Amino acid sequence: IITLSAAPPVRMFGVLVAIAIVGAFVGALTVLPALLKILGDRAARRAAERVPKSAVSSVAPLMMVVLAVGLLLVDEVRAESASSGEQIMRTVAGRAEGQSADRVAHIELIDKNGGVRLQIARAVRKNFDEGRRMAVFYQAPANIRGTSFLVYDYADESKQSDQWLYLPALRKVRRVPAADRGDYILGTDLTYDEIRNDNRVTLEDWRFVGLSTADLDGVACVIVDADASSDQVARELGYGRARWWVDPHVQMARRIEYWDRSGARLKTVDNLDVANVDGVWMARQVEAINHKTGHRTRIRFDSARFNVELPDGLFTQQQMERGP
Repeated sequence: IITLSAAPPVRMFGVLVAIAIVGAFVGALTVLPALLKILGDRAARRAAERVPKSAVSSVAPLMMVVLAVGLLLVDEVRAESASSGEQIMRTVAGRAEGQSADRVAHIELIDKNGGVRLQIARAVRKNFDEGRRMAVFYQAPANIRGTSFLVYDYADESKQSDQWLYLPALRKVRRVPAADRGDYILGTDLTYDEIRNDNRVTLEDWRFVGLSTADLDGVACVIVDADASSDQVARELGYGRARWWVDPHVQMARRIEYWDRSGARLKTVDNLDVANVDGVWMARQVEAINHKTGHRTRIRFDSARFNVELPDGLFTQQQMERGP
């Protein structure tokens, strides 16, 4: 069934699985009868013609060959699965998102007892020659009005992204260091890094280790598993392992699951109400739940526009202090 998939990596994975099954089948036809003959019960061996030692010596090499081939197939399937997983996530990282975006986010912060706090923010993004820039301007409630977040995400992968946060109470723009990119932003269950990626992924942060398929709410998804690429990345992100439920049709993860550095389940992020707006696929609703604290964040995007004219000055530290 997997070989019929429209996604080439998944189809190749299905072919490798089929080869492994055929190898196991051949081994069962050749090795199993020999083992039954050699290791049969004592009474059956006395009644039958004694098996010469040469038979055992002739079967042993065959068993070794079949075992070696099986191990090679398993290793090849694992390597191909990891490679295919990286290819799929590369399409997610490079998916079309338009030259610019302008959205209004209605954010609900829900504690474990059901209490709700509301936030409203304007999120804008624009592509520049050196990369993409994103800014988030908070408009409500009053205690965080004027707070803003700015990201410079460079096209040069060797150059680290720059991030700044402006807090009106301090009247100061401060840089968010890479070591803090796993911190949660303004009481939500989303980190600075997740806001920066905006449903994409930084490939260098992960070592892809597994690939499978499953349905999620009636949508056929490719499941990609990954471990943090290093201990430092795990410390910065706060995640030791992640799993993406990727919809190949829209090249976006419909669900992301995270585990902490100790292997405990930490957080699930669901991208809901996926729709095509101005030629760009987007999730019009995002829900994140922290399984340890029971806290949830629900975001609804309104007035979404893509490929619109946005002034360059909107993405500067000076504009962070003035607002959108």
